Amino acid sequence: MAVTKSWEAKVLTVGRAAGAGVGRAGWLELAWLIAASGLVCAGLALVYAAKSHNFGELAARVDRGELLNLNRVGKPDDLLPFLQVFRGEAERSSVASQVFDFVAARRPLANVGALAKLRAGKKVPLLPLAKLKPAFVVRTPAEYRNQFLLWTAVYFGGFYLVFLIWRWSGVRGDFSLLPALHLVTGIGLILSVSLRDPLR
Repeated sequence: MAVTKSWEAKVLTVGRAAGAGVGRAGWLELAWLIAASGLVCAGLALVYAAKSHNFGELAARVDRGELLNLNRVGKPDDLLPFLQVFRGEAERSSVASQVFDFVAARRPLANVGALAKLRAGKKVPLLPLAKLKPAFVVRTPAEYRNQFLLWTAVYFGGFYLVFLIWRWSGVRGDFSLLPALHLVTGIGLILSVSLRDPLR
């Protein structure tokens, strides 16, 4: 069957009409991205406020020696007051030495749960971590605040960097995907921050 000129004209007309709505990223797309950032930022601010409400008390407890920062342990003896679950002094000293060697070899620890990898045998845990975990931290409130601000800034900056690259390079497409992706990933970030202990 021969292709007629009228059919070709219709196809070209439809193609132009479909592509007419696809343009470069502009002010409207930027406004949607800013709105998405505002919602994510509000969620993160609420989560941070909930997580940091007792930071003053926790910092004071660290200063008084009631909590031990594993990433700042200087010698095995620093661990002894926190290992009272072990009755014998010799056993406490042995455990303190093993914990210190483990921590010193893996600093900085990302979380207290990393101690679960320290074992006496193949299947028997060396430490009753559930009992010891409340007495240990791996970062100070100030360190957590700095990490939170740094990585949230990197997160937000990534979306605006992509927008600027699209804008300057003249990329054409559906730019509503970027704010939508911002919201979805922002919800995930809010949940991950809310579920984790900030100092442990």
